[in-house]
Formats: sequence, structure tokens, C-alpha cells
Amino acid sequence: MSVLLTQPATPPSPCTGESEAKRQQILAGAKVVFADHGFEGASMSAIARQAGVSKGTLYNYFTNKADL
Repeated sequence: MSVLLTQPATPPSPCTGESEAKRQQILAGAKVVFADHGFEGASMSAIARQAGVSKGTLYNYFTNKADL
């Protein structure tokens, strides 16, 4: 049996405004998806799609829906 260890998502370095702008872009997308589908009906895939980012980028900024 193998065990996969994961590390918590850490946001990109805040040394530029770019990472904060991306974070805000994701939050705006999440707001739309939550408004349309509710928290339970929202998926990270739908949030990423609405925000115009990849799921990988979304998970770099937020570990899960609750973090949003």
C-alpha cells in the first residue's frame, strides 16, 4: 500500500500585484457560481471555468470551496 502525502496550497508570493489580481479574479468567479448554484451545487471546476483559470491555478490559491 502506498501513501500519498500532500502539502497545503500556498498562494503565490505577494511581491507583485499580479497574484492579488488573480486571487480577486477567482473570488469574483466564485461569487457568480455560488450565486447561481449555491455553495453545495458549486464545484471547483465551475469556479475555475467562470474565473477563467485552470483548476491547478485555483488550487494554488484556495485549498477547497470553504477557503473561498
